[in-house]
Amino acid sequence: MQGRIFTSSPMASWAFWSIPLHAILLISLSAAAATTPLQNETDRLALLALKAEITDDPLQALSSWNDSLHFWEWRGVTCGRTNQRVSALNLTSLSLEGPLSPHIANLSFLTAINASKNRFHGRVPYELGHLFRLQQLDLSFNSCQGEIPAAISNCSKLLVVDISSNSLVGKIPSELGSLSHLTRLSLYINGLSGNIPPSLGNLSSLNRLSLRRNMLDGSIPDDLGRISKLGFLQIAENNLSGTVPSSIYNLSDIFMFSVAANQLQGTLPWNLGLAFPNLKLFYVSRNRFTGSIPVSLTNASLLQEVYFPNNDFTGGVPMDLGNLQFLRILDVEGNRIGTGKAEDLRFVDSLTNCSNLQEFGFPKNHFAGPFPKSIANLSTQLYRLAIGENQLSGIIPEGIENLVKLSTLYMNNNLLMGEIPAAFGKLWNLKELDLSGNKFSGKIPPSIGNLTELLELHLQENNLEGSIPSSLGNCRKLNLLNISQNNLSGAIPKELMGISSVNLAQLSSQFVDRVLTIRRGWLENSSRNRCFGEQINR
Repeated sequence: MQGRIFTSSPMASWAFWSIPLHAILLISLSAAAATTPLQNETDRLALLALKAEITDDPLQALSSWNDSLHFWEWRGVTCGRTNQRVSALNLTSLSLEGPLSPHIANLSFLTAINASKNRFHGRVPYELGHLFRLQQLDLSFNSCQGEIPAAISNCSKLLVVDISSNSLVGKIPSELGSLSHLTRLSLYINGLSGNIPPSLGNLSSLNRLSLRRNMLDGSIPDDLGRISKLGFLQIAENNLSGTVPSSIYNLSDIFMFSVAANQLQGTLPWNLGLAFPNLKLFYVSRNRFTGSIPVSLTNASLLQEVYFPNNDFTGGVPMDLGNLQFLRILDVEGNRIGTGKAEDLRFVDSLTNCSNLQEFGFPKNHFAGPFPKSIANLSTQLYRLAIGENQLSGIIPEGIENLVKLSTLYMNNNLLMGEIPAAFGKLWNLKELDLSGNKFSGKIPPSIGNLTELLELHLQENNLEGSIPSSLGNCRKLNLLNISQNNLSGAIPKELMGISSVNLAQLSSQFVDRVLTIRRGWLENSSRNRCFGEQINR
């Protein structure tokens, strides 16, 4: 009896076996061809509904979305191989404008939506909550409004939710805490308010949380310390207050920690560098932190950027930061660091081992003593050096010209004296030079005229004398020159008057009235420049 098929009718059985095999295959294929379009019609109509809501498509990105092609050939559409249903939409960076149609929820096999970097506006459809297979939702860099729909918490397979850089308002739904597979939650640069939901602590798979630049308030939930895989924590630029919960410092995978620009207070733990062994980026600026900078930071050997500005830190800067071979940025501006003793500046010596250092600043603190000679031996990659508003004394040491990539140099409001080194003229990449508020004497070195990239030059409130060097006329990009409150004499060089962008209203006290008159004349009638030049040089 092998090979026989039993039916309810012998005649039907005979009829079946009388049909050739190739005919059976043709019948099967024809049936599949007839039913497939019916199965996919829902997807096609949903895509057309999505296109219908687009009010502007300047790149004609959706021009292929028409009946001349099957929808699996439409731009940005990916379909599954077996069921031929839409599995992914990639519409990123197409300059599309309009609301995001709720009909997108009819694409029931969707696993990924990437509509970032467009001009979508209106609400985020709550209908997205019907997409039970959805794993990735990226609507970043659009103009979506309204609240985050709590319904997206129904998409239990979600791995990524990125709705950053939109215009969302309201609270972060506590229901998001049920997305147990979520690895990334990015809601930065919106208008979200209220507290950070403690339920986010349930996101055991989360490794990236970014809530920067919203209007969140209240304290940082202690529950966030339960997200053991968290490596990227960015909650800066909100209105958060209180202290950083101690549980946060147990997250040993943290490599990016940013709580800057809030109203946080308290001290940093002494073992910070040991608690965060993978730390690379550390931002706590613009808060109310007190206490000292933890010496253990030197144990975080992967550190690249460290920002402490505008807090109330005291004590000193750790002396062994030179162990941080990857350090690019160190900024402790605007604190009360330093005791006024010369040894406070010994930490600068160790930084000469940081060959990748690009930005270094300790302005607006309590450092005093002689200008550290080791500054001239810092990394040749350094492009920003800011040490103003302290009590540094002495002369600028030789070798400062070694910092060939310097773009910004602030030494203002110290007690520096002696002549301005002619070697500054070798810092050809300088755009901003501020030596104001010191005790520099002698002449302005003509070599300053070699700084052809210079945009701002501040030499006011010193004891400079002699004339203004005509070589400054070579600084054609100069738009701000302040040499007031010195002992300069002589004429304003005509070469300097040839720079139409320069602000000449702050030269020196004995020049002010004449310069203002000249400046008005320059603006009113540029044909009179020569006359003014002749007047100046009498």
